[in-house]
Amino acid sequence: MRVCSAEMSRYMSHELSAFARAFFHGAVLLWLYDGLTIWRLARKSGRIAVDLRDLLYWIFAALYTFRYFYTVSSGSLRGYLFAGILFGGLAWKYSLSPYYVRFGTKVLKMIGKILDIPRKALKKLGKRLKFYFGKCKINLYKLFQRLFKGDRV
Repeated sequence: MRVCSAEMSRYMSHELSAFARAFFHGAVLLWLYDGLTIWRLARKSGRIAVDLRDLLYWIFAALYTFRYFYTVSSGSLRGYLFAGILFGGLAWKYSLSPYYVRFGTKVLKMIGKILDIPRKALKKLGKRLKFYFGKCKINLYKLFQRLFKGDRV
């Protein structure tokens, strides 16, 4: 059976396009994980919160990859798609990732410091209001004690 060269060329261009998109998908997946890394470095969280975010990321990554494989090759696993995702992730990791993480961490820490100003002011206001209203409750409680003390006798 003889295959037409135009048909073969179209098939190869489809596979090359799929490989390029897989490369992009791999870079996007690692870019998103770098976002989690930035969050982890800028804002300290408990181990459970970090593990939960990682778990949600990996579930998302699996569904994202499955969806891509399903749309490109009807769900069949192709080695060149895995290679594209792997090489895309490695390209991101060893090119822009260190700069992105460093810059993003600094920006997120700066935003956190800016947002801490109103948070601290609200916390201080809350303490003062709690003290003021707590003091009133004590005074009212003592007043009611005096009033009802006379009724008991």
